[in-house]
Amino acid sequence: MHQRRIVLLFLFLFLATAPSRGAETSPGAIIEQNAAKAVAAIQKRSQHSSLDVGAIRTIFIETMEPLFDYREMTLRTLGRYARKYGKDRKGIEELTGVFREFLRQLFRTTLLPKTEFEHLKEVRVTDELIKGRYARVKTQSIVETSGETSVLDVNYMLVRHGKTWQIYDMEIDGYGIVGSYRSQFASVLKNHGLKDLIQRLREKTAEMKREETSKKKTS
Repeated sequence: MHQRRIVLLFLFLFLATAPSRGAETSPGAIIEQNAAKAVAAIQKRSQHSSLDVGAIRTIFIETMEPLFDYREMTLRTLGRYARKYGKDRKGIEELTGVFREFLRQLFRTTLLPKTEFEHLKEVRVTDELIKGRYARVKTQSIVETSGETSVLDVNYMLVRHGKTWQIYDMEIDGYGIVGSYRSQFASVLKNHGLKDLIQRLREKTAEMKREETSKKKTS
């Protein structure tokens, strides 16, 4: 259930598609405008039966890279330990890279069935709060299943770099990527340290890769 909710967050991350790199655009407008394009693309591909799992994996992984500010995400996931380890540039760079690969592999391994994608109909921005370089965009995602319509509240947290806005966290009903791993990071850092955390993430990523390979062989 934990992994499925993380992947669901990735799904809504995809609906934000790509950050603005031209004239500065508000973070809410970026998400709203590009979400409409993404939903339309998903619906079009599903109508032509071309929305297979392999295609979804490729689209998502390629789209996610420019969206995430992995360094900001990593530092925030460190929580109170960010001050202790933040000056260790090499260590933070290594942790950021390992955490990125872990999340990417998590997405590949626990990808939701394509029906989860086909049922998404619309994303509406309901509120936008900007404080300096940081922003919180509140949205409602409309999902239709078996004739019933449900609404999911999804919040995007963004940071601005020049004219570019990037996402460093997302929440569904208060459940976010940063919050879900902060306590796990803290437990390892308290008892073992940064190197051990990096090693554990590597081992977990390798384990998921083996599971993915095994599934391919048996399918």
